[in-house]
Amino acid sequence: MAAGRQPAHPWNTRSTRQARSTARNIVRIAPLRWRRRDAVDAANEQAAQLDLLGNSVLGLLRACQAALHAGEDVPADLSTAVGQLRAAVGALAEHGIGNGADAATVEPVRHLAQWPPSGEAAYTPLVTLLIRACARDVLRIHGVNEGA
Repeated sequence: MAAGRQPAHPWNTRSTRQARSTARNIVRIAPLRWRRRDAVDAANEQAAQLDLLGNSVLGLLRACQAALHAGEDVPADLSTAVGQLRAAVGALAEHGIGNGADAATVEPVRHLAQWPPSGEAAYTPLVTLLIRACARDVLRIHGVNEGA
């Protein structure tokens, strides 16, 4: 390995994106693979939802960090909200995508998807919106309607 190069990570985004693109092309072109189009499309949709969740979580972390650096208090129930998101993402990791989620996991996250703003500080509305975005992403990945 050349100096300064990082080893390839098994979840390398570029490699994964390239593999998904290749699979999508194969199931569109190769007649023997046409019957797998739905499975490939579903996997691509799930990957897109996981990407959105990752971006939402990173945004949430950045907003919380900015709020703390600005001397603002983050919402008091942020710890509970993050714990509920952690449990829902943990359920995804443990049971896999598309294997259903139990009500104990989904209901708190459904509540977070409509979490009301809880303060007047400059960053609080942003943190609140990012909590809601994370919750909605988790619900979509679990295949659950946020408003039901």
